[in-house]
Amino acid sequence: MNPQREEQLGREILARLFNLDTKQNPLDAYVISRTDDASDPAYYGFTDTDNNWYIMKITGNSTFEYFKSTNVVDFYGTGVGWDARASLAYDDYGTIF
Repeated sequence: MNPQREEQLGREILARLFNLDTKQNPLDAYVISRTDDASDPAYYGFTDTDNNWYIMKITGNSTFEYFKSTNVVDFYGTGVGWDARASLAYDDYGTIF
């Protein structure tokens, strides 16, 4: 088993056993799948094993915005998802996640 996943499962089990209110980072399950950081803005694409994905856009090294979807086909499809990253409607972390 992946050590990170094993640690996450351990935290979840302890939280349930002891009825702890633990906040999990909603991005823990994602891995980076694509990058485009040669210019400004830079884009980073992430996917998870449940077919969810998001793109993080960084403008001027200080503004972070996100776009999220739940269909991995859209991420890899021609003309959509990653291919359309420059034209997607991004928003701040709190709104997207």
